[in-house]
Amino acid sequence: MIREKYFNIGDINDIEKYITFISKMKSFCNINSYLWKSQINIPIPIDKEIEDYKEMIDEIEKEINYYIELKDIWDSQKINSYINSLNLYREKIDKIIISSQENKALEELKIKFRKLANEVSKIDFKSSQLNEIKIELSKKIKDSIINPDENLYKIFEEKFESLKNYDENSSDLNSNKFNLIQYPKETTYSNFKFANLYEDIFWFSKLSEQIEYLFQNQDNMNSILKIIISLKSGFETKNLAKFLSERLMGVEKGGNLTKDNLYKCLRMLRSLLLIRLYNHGINLKDLSKIFQMFNSKIKRNKISNEEFYFTFEVVKRQNDNDKIIIPKFEIQDIIY
Repeated sequence: MIREKYFNIGDINDIEKYITFISKMKSFCNINSYLWKSQINIPIPIDKEIEDYKEMIDEIEKEINYYIELKDIWDSQKINSYINSLNLYREKIDKIIISSQENKALEELKIKFRKLANEVSKIDFKSSQLNEIKIELSKKIKDSIINPDENLYKIFEEKFESLKNYDENSSDLNSNKFNLIQYPKETTYSNFKFANLYEDIFWFSKLSEQIEYLFQNQDNMNSILKIIISLKSGFETKNLAKFLSERLMGVEKGGNLTKDNLYKCLRMLRSLLLIRLYNHGINLKDLSKIFQMFNSKIKRNKISNEEFYFTFEVVKRQNDNDKIIIPKFEIQDIIY
């Protein structure tokens, strides 16, 4: 090739070009040049620092500039093929840099998750129910370390702040809304035939209100925690509380409760009511009469002493705005 191009050297300019060409040819025979490495496919090391890769790219740029200068004195098609080889080699390094940066960012994010999980575990509450919620949140964060992302971290951080700032001693104007009715075992109305049925319906109504309130006020974490604590304190409602806290302290739909979650909660609640009714020996036929029983009170008919004392005890525990909610059972309630 050289002989063909410079066999007839006519003037001093041809001689200068020839000398320039020879001086640039050192890259062809240099086993440390990136053109050489690209031509024989030497693998790029993957254990270097990002700065080392950037230096490699600088060296490749220099080599590319060398070959650009040779275009005027040598076959431009061959020069272009060498430049393309160097560009492909540089692209491989670029991908390694991006991957390294992503891995570094991912590791830094994992560290943030671990720190947040530790911060959550350090919160100390007097309430055992709050400590359970704290443990659930910490576990959720640790489980997410495997596949973390920034949005996920922000959600957990908000949950942490809400939990950390929760005031166990706060007095809520609606605090009575969050306390379940606790009926005494021995009552003065033990002979009232429908006492257990009434109690179970009031219990169901109170819980239904709580769950509806919770779903409608998801931004009010203080009230939500009050409700979950109240549910956790009841033997029958522990699983319901667990279901709610796992989703509120987790990341489903951004850490919010969905309509599907609401339907599941209500099914769980109706299932619990069926168990209560069964344990109290209440016939479902009696349950079907509940509408008439409550509506009949509007007539102000004379009632027995047992029912009078029962009503008196119940009124003391009810609020003026409390509702009586009659359940509409579905076949799915049985499996919950």
